[in-house]
Amino acid sequence: MPGRLRVVLAFLAAFSVVCSAAAAADVTLAPQRVVKNEVALTVRPDGVLHARESVTYDFADGGNVIARRFVTKTRDNDRRDRVFKVANLKAASADGGPATVTASADGDFTIVRISGPRVTGAHTTVLEYDVHGAFSSGASGQELRWTALGGWQVPVSEARVTVDSAAVIRNLNCFAGELTSSVGCTQFFTNHTHSRGEFVQQNLFPREYVTVAVGYPPDTTTGAPLFERRHTLATAFTVNAVTGGALVALLVALLGGLALLYQLRGRDSRIVGQKAAE
Repeated sequence: MPGRLRVVLAFLAAFSVVCSAAAAADVTLAPQRVVKNEVALTVRPDGVLHARESVTYDFADGGNVIARRFVTKTRDNDRRDRVFKVANLKAASADGGPATVTASADGDFTIVRISGPRVTGAHTTVLEYDVHGAFSSGASGQELRWTALGGWQVPVSEARVTVDSAAVIRNLNCFAGELTSSVGCTQFFTNHTHSRGEFVQQNLFPREYVTVAVGYPPDTTTGAPLFERRHTLATAFTVNAVTGGALVALLVALLGGLALLYQLRGRDSRIVGQKAAE
């Protein structure tokens, strides 16, 4: 066999091995995804939202942790942020999925991780928690606004949010995509009694969200928004009871120091004058 032909055949054999290895790697690293994510929100008289969230997660060839980024801080204005608190977290799984839940703060987000034994394929975990700070009041009534779903590291095939309350819903809206998105959800509507809002979204990309907004009559709840002061250069020089008192104390100390310096300088001048006269 000519030497050149042997080289070509060897190259083709090596290329075939590489392609086979790549194909095997693709099979081994099958992508994980959220098959279905459903969040049922119930409005309480005190404005707290109770959430029951069902997550059907496809672990593909294996995994033991799922994690979701809750948006728990948003910019309100230059001096303060609006804060949402997620509390009383618990998780369970009837089919062997992850059920040990932990939460940690990460800037404007709260990372909720649910872990368990290593599993493969699709498993469902049910997560329950309370949300504080989702209601605000205006001249025309109250509004519930909450980024109810999303923040996964993997795609979400099907997502649904429901909001139930004793009050009649006046209006509702829904946005899907990045946090600043103004794109409407796939579908949103109320039931025949206007006491439930339903929001549906298909095919979310990783780290995309669904934000729901529901309008209610005044005094539907006693809930109020939560705020936190922004730590910026502008707020560092804001005059309040503490900073104002500190400025007054500093001014008094400065004036006292100037008075003492004036007295010492006058005394020295008198001493010099007396010595000159002698």
